[in-house]
Amino acid sequence: TMTLAELNKAAESANLTEARRHFQQLLADPKTSSKTVVWNTLLKAHANAGDLVGAERCFREMEQKGVRTNEKTYGKLVEAAAKAAEP
Repeated sequence: TMTLAELNKAAESANLTEARRHFQQLLADPKTSSKTVVWNTLLKAHANAGDLVGAERCFREMEQKGVRTNEKTYGKLVEAAAKAAEP
């Protein structure tokens, strides 16, 4: 969908405000709300911004909502931790 592409673009530029906005639109749609790729893309935004706290919060929300995780999910968490630790 166009919104997923827009979410990805915001994630790549670490624009958390835009990423959250697109994510909320995808979350409102039952066809995309539980898709791992949507959640992982939001994790990517947090990782690129070096926002470990936000990434952890997103991950916990994924678990609570029963969204399936995969290797990319954990990779983005590691990336967020690494970028948060950078000086």
